Amino acid sequence: MFNIGAMFIAALIVGFIVYLQIQKVSKKLDEVEQNPDMSRYLNLCDFIVLEIDELERGLTLGDVTLKDSKLKSEFELGVDSLKNEILYIKDTYQSNQNSSVWEEKLFSFLSKFEEFVSRYLENSEAINDDIRSRLQRQF
Repeated sequence: MFNIGAMFIAALIVGFIVYLQIQKVSKKLDEVEQNPDMSRYLNLCDFIVLEIDELERGLTLGDVTLKDSKLKSEFELGVDSLKNEILYIKDTYQSNQNSSVWEEKLFSFLSKFEEFVSRYLENSEAINDDIRSRLQRQF
């Protein structure tokens, strides 16, 4: 018949192995939780700088037009200000491990960036939609 003692010992061994594996996975999850990866926010900051540079380049190449050509110098100053602000956010919060702080700062900046595009550029809705979709794919 069946050897109940052998089956009981086999079940204990399997249970112990499962217990060890659960402990190992729990330990890894705890480490990830304590040291979250904030590189996606840093990469997003770099991508935003590239988007700002692309707008500036688009104006130079004629792909993007200003609502009022008299505002070109003001637009260029605004572009520089936006780049400095996103780089400041990146540098200041680089060591911050709280994703909600990052998201708050980036959302605030992106709202400001969107308003900037709407204020100075023709066809701003389409430009903002394109920027949003590229940022969404990047993030």
